[in-house]
Amino acid sequence: MSNPIFTHITDDRAAMVDISEKDAITRRAVATGRIALQRETIAAINRGSVEKG
Repeated sequence: MSNPIFTHITDDRAAMVDISEKDAITRRAVATGRIALQRETIAAINRGSVEKG
């Protein structure tokens, strides 16, 4: 069964698409995020005393 939405999916499997004829372009992505940490955790990070894992 072919997928009419994605040309690179056939029989529910992804396939490589030849893009060698496309012109090179420059793109830029910008991401933002936010994390919440306890004060003790921030202090440990600043001290460099957080163990791996």
